[in-house]
Amino acid sequence: VLTTHDVDFAYRWADDIHLLAAGRCLASFAAPDLPRHVLSLRTAGQPLPAVVALHQALAAYGLASRKAAPPRSLDALLATLSPLPAR
Repeated sequence: VLTTHDVDFAYRWADDIHLLAAGRCLASFAAPDLPRHVLSLRTAGQPLPAVVALHQALAAYGLASRKAAPPRSLDALLATLSPLPAR
């Protein structure tokens, strides 16, 4: 059991996440499911993990797959990217 306010760390390393706010549990879920709990994150005063936000931005520009689950680390995200064409 680990308690942290570091959503990036929790997303990368935890098996399960329990979001707490004002002394109560807002949501409990498997860590890979965290990107589907945006409302609960906001209610808890937490942002999306940076790697998820970056993955979403890259997908919006066609640089990452929208179909793939968001990676849980920067290394995993980089491994999914196609090489960019040379200029």
